[in-house]
Amino acid sequence: MTQPALVQTAGLAESVSEYVAAIAATFELTVKVVVPALREPRTVHPDRAFKTIALVVETVAGFSIGLVTGELVRTVRAWFGDDIGARVRAGAAPVGRALGVTSRRFLDDPEQRPLVDELGTRLLPRLRIAVGDVRGLAEHAARVMPEGRERTMAAIFQRATHGSLLDERLGAEIRNGWANACAVIEGEPVPAIEGSARSRALWQAWSRLAGAAAPRPAESYIVAI
Repeated sequence: MTQPALVQTAGLAESVSEYVAAIAATFELTVKVVVPALREPRTVHPDRAFKTIALVVETVAGFSIGLVTGELVRTVRAWFGDDIGARVRAGAAPVGRALGVTSRRFLDDPEQRPLVDELGTRLLPRLRIAVGDVRGLAEHAARVMPEGRERTMAAIFQRATHGSLLDERLGAEIRNGWANACAVIEGEPVPAIEGSARSRALWQAWSRLAGAAAPRPAESYIVAI
C-alpha cells in the first residue's frame, strides 16, 4: 500500500518538542474536563477510599503512557517496518510509581466532593510526571531512525501531534477507573466496562487487586414448569 506524501517539516528536534508539548496539553485538558464531571462516591472508610484513589491514579498514568507508546509505535511501524517499530517500543521506560505526588486542591469546592477532588489533586501532577516518560520515548524514537530519514520522522511527529485520539481514550479510562473505584469505595459490585477488550481486562484485573465485590450473577428468567 502506498503511503501518502509527507509535507515539508521542521527540524526533528523541534518536532519532538512540539509532540511532547501536545501530549502534555492533552493530559492537562482531559483531566480538567473529565474529573470535575465525576460523581462523589459514598464512603464510611475514608482511608480505604484514599488508597483506592491512589491505585486508580497509578493505573491511569500507566495506561496513558501505554496509549502514547502504542500510537507512536503503530505509526513508526507503518512507515519504517516492524524492526524499527520494535526498537521504538523497546525504548518505553517502565512506568514508575509516585503515590505521594499531590498538588493544591483541584476543585473549586473540595469540601463538597473531597474524593473527586483527591482524584484530580493526585492525577494531574502524576500525568505531568508521565510527560517525562513520553519525552524519553520520543527522543529514543528519533535516535533509532534509519540514517537520512530524519525529515520523515519529523513529519510523523507533526502528524501525530494533530491526529491523536489520546484525549478520547484517556477520558474514557478515567471514567472507567472512577466507576470501578466507586464500586470498591462503596462496597458494591463492579460495573460492566464499555470499550476495548484491553480496557475491560485492565479494569477487571484492577478490581480484583483492589478488593472489589464480585459482580452479581445474572438473573434467570426461566420459569420451571
